[in-house]
Amino acid sequence: MKKMIISGCGRGLGLALARRFLARKDKVFGFSRGGNQDVGALQKEYPQTFKFERFDLSDKTEIPALANAAAEFLGGIDCLINNAATVSDGVLATLPDSDIEKMLDINLRGTLLLTKYAVREMILSGGGCIVNISSIVSARGYSGLGVYSATKGAIDALTRSLAKELGKRSIRVNSICPGFMQTDMSGSLDDKQKSAIIRRTPLGRFADLDDICNLAEFLCSDGAKSITGQSIIVDGGLSC
Repeated sequence: MKKMIISGCGRGLGLALARRFLARKDKVFGFSRGGNQDVGALQKEYPQTFKFERFDLSDKTEIPALANAAAEFLGGIDCLINNAATVSDGVLATLPDSDIEKMLDINLRGTLLLTKYAVREMILSGGGCIVNISSIVSARGYSGLGVYSATKGAIDALTRSLAKELGKRSIRVNSICPGFMQTDMSGSLDDKQKSAIIRRTPLGRFADLDDICNLAEFLCSDGAKSITGQSIIVDGGLSC
C-alpha cells in the first residue's frame, strides 16, 4: 500500500488519479479548492483510505499544516503527485496582474512549498517518489498561455534539479507533460480546433485520462526504480 498525496483531486485528472490509486488499495490524502459529488462518492466508497480536504494551494502559510495533516492520516508519505494548477489564457500585455499572481501562487509557489514539506517526511521514512503534472506547453510555446507555460517550465526545471538533490535520499522525481486531453481545460476549444489538432497528431486522437494515470501508476511503482529526472510527454506524437 502506497501512502500518497494528490493535489487538485476535485475533478479531471486529479480525480481520475485518486480513483486509480484507491482502486489499487493505496491510501490517498487529496485536496482541492472545492469538492463535489464525485469526491463525496469516493469518500463513501473508501472511508478508511481516502481523506479529502478543501484547500487553496495559494494559501502558503497553511501548507505546512496541510502536509502535517496528510502525514498523520497516511502514517507517512511515500508518493506526492503535484497536480493542482490553474490557467488563465490571454496575451500577456492585457492579462490582469491578479491572474498572473494566481498562476504563480498555485502552479509554482504552492507546488514548491508542498513538495518541500512532503520531502521532509519522505526523508524520514527512507525514500519516496514525486510526480509533477506539467504540460506540453513547457516544451512548446502556445499563444495566450505565456504565464501558464512559464510555471510549467519551472516545474520541469524543478523536477531535474530535485532528482539530483534527492537521489541520494532514495527519492525519485519525474514529471508528466500531457498534450491536449479530453478534460475541462480543453473545453474552450471548438470542434474545428479539435479536429485540426487531431489531424496533426500521428496517433489521431487526444490523450485521455487513463493514458496519464497509467504513466503515473508506473512512475510511482518499483518498476520505475531507475527512472528519475525525466519529463515525459504524452501527446499522441504531436510534438514529434
